[in-house]
Parts: sequence; structure tokens; C-alpha cells
Amino acid sequence: MFSHQEASSSHTSRAKAPAIPRETRRELANRVSWATASHVLEPFEALREVLAKNDQVPPASLGAFLECGLTSNQAAEILATHHYNELASSTGSRVWWLLFKNQTGFFSLLLWVASALCFVSFALDPKAIDVFYLGIVLAVVVFLTGLFSFYQEYSSARVMEGFRGLVPPKVTVLREGSSAVIQAREVVPGDLVVYQAGDLIAADTRIVEAIGFKTDESSLTGETEAMRKNADAVHGTVRPVDASNLAFYGTLAVEGTAKGFVVLTGDETIMGSIASLTSGLEATETPIAREIRVFVWMISAIAISLGVVIFVLSFAVTGSGIVMSLVLGIGIIVANVPEGLLATVTVSLTLTAKRLAKKQVLIKQLESVE
Repeated sequence: MFSHQEASSSHTSRAKAPAIPRETRRELANRVSWATASHVLEPFEALREVLAKNDQVPPASLGAFLECGLTSNQAAEILATHHYNELASSTGSRVWWLLFKNQTGFFSLLLWVASALCFVSFALDPKAIDVFYLGIVLAVVVFLTGLFSFYQEYSSARVMEGFRGLVPPKVTVLREGSSAVIQAREVVPGDLVVYQAGDLIAADTRIVEAIGFKTDESSLTGETEAMRKNADAVHGTVRPVDASNLAFYGTLAVEGTAKGFVVLTGDETIMGSIASLTSGLEATETPIAREIRVFVWMISAIAISLGVVIFVLSFAVTGSGIVMSLVLGIGIIVANVPEGLLATVTVSLTLTAKRLAKKQVLIKQLESVE
């Protein structure tokens, strides 16, 4: 799902942006909530705001801060009460849950029961080898169709991992007057960071000094042209994503150099908010799922009723033995189950999802294709 390319001067591997269409990325970027007004404030006022939110005493002047940055103690205190500069993972332990959920859908359960009944019928009447084969076929069909659905949902869940891949492994910061290269996950709000062409932006950053500095924000907004950045405060009702004095987490510095202080990190960044919107949507029952649920209940009621009636008639009227009557009743129940419907629906939806993917439409839940 992801590829890497070499960034020009720092040789940083840049992850490919998650497969979200340009228009969708722009809409999400405009919708996310912004936890600070740093872009409309003068640099020193914005710095004071960030440090005050993290219970730190601001420096005497912006010049003093640009010479020294945070102290090691300040950075440690903020990190202790804050969080690491990384996005929460959306996969991991959920993989097994996704697999289990797709193997135990409502219709899948009906076919699993039908398969089990085939094996029960074979155990009661070993001569009915065709029933045994039918049970195996049903189990294989349910398992494979479940894998189709699992693969689609798992691929969508890995969109978050694409966002996580946009953060660089290390970043240059200025602390106690000395330049240091630290792990990007250890960057905290208020850190003075230094960027040059080829660097990935490690966190949402308020620019305070810039020399010909431009960033590629296509991973965030879908814009193909590099955006020029400066330290000037933005006036009016400009949205943060359009601000020229902010560099955003996961974007790439393509020209020039810049200094700035970190405003937001991890899940609080604009990229983190987009990732949360992408992966945190609540699943709702789709129309096709609702129709299948009603259909399965109806088929189950008809199949079980017919099976019970045939069992009673065979045992009480024709005088067949209880084993033979039970085998006959199970056969009637299995015969009324539409074994091919689940495979037909799943394959049709999967093929449609693949066609939509070519048009840059990401399908999170296979049933939503309808």
C-alpha cells in the first residue's frame, strides 16, 4: 500500500500519502478542529500561548528563545504530562477481531450451521457421503468469502498506518542553545525545530524564521504546488490549513530553510485529526446488510419449520426410524439454505470495490459499496 522515495538533501524516506482523493483530503483538512490560534498571532504571542498551555514560563523575548530554545528540563516536564509525537495505531490487535467478525456475519453463521448439520447428518448416516462433501464445500465457501471481506476492511484500516509513516524518524531541535538531533516522537510543544530542504515536518510548526522556505502539502491537502512559508501573522478569517506561517506534520520541505516552534503534536495535529476522521467513523448497518438480515431470518424460519415438519411426518406417519427421520429433516433444512448467495454477493461487492479504487474511492466497509 505504501512506497518510499528519497528526499533530496537529508535522504529521509518519505512515505506515500494514504490513498485518499485530493478533494476529500482538502475537505477533511477544512473540517478538523484546530486547538490553537497560533497562525493569527505574532510569533512571540503565539509562543507564549503554547508554553502557557503546557505550564511553562515563557522566555523574556523571542530573540532569547531563538538562541536557546527549550531547556532539557522543560522538554522533559512537557513530555511527562503530554504524549509522544505519534499517531495512535488503528490495527494491531484489531486484526484478529476483523477476521472473526467477517467469519461470523449473520449470513455466514447460517452457512456455518448448515455445514455443521451436514457433518451431523453424515455421522448419523455414514453412507450419505455426498452430505459430507456438501458440508466441506459450505465451510470452504464461508471461509473464503469471509477472507474477501476481511481483506477489504483490513486494507482500509491500514490507512492510519499510512499517516504514521509520514513522520520522520529524527528531527533537529535547538535546546539549551545547542543543536541536537532527537527522535521525532520525543518532540514536544514549544520545541524550537530547524528544517531544511528534504526534511519531513515532524509536527505542526509555527514558522518564526524562513529563507525561501517552501513545503509540499500534497499529502495533506492534495495541492500539487509547493507552498511558500513565512513568519508573518495571518490576518482575517484564514483557515489554519491555508496559513502561510504554519508547516504541517507529514508535509515535505522542498526549498529553503526555516526555524519554528512546535504547536501541536501527534493526534492533535491536522494530519492526526484527518486520520482520526478517516478511521474513527462508526459503522452503521447498510441497506444491503439490513435486507440480507431479514432474508436470512425468513429463510431460517422456513427451513427449520420445513425440517421439523418433515421429521415429524417421517417418524410419525411413515414409521421411519428416528435416525433416518433426523437425517431427512437435516437434509431439508440444508437444502433450503442458499449456499451460493453469500459468495455471489461478496465477489460482486469486491469486484465493484476494486473498480472504485481505480477511481480513487476508498471503501472502508465492503457492504457500503452498494
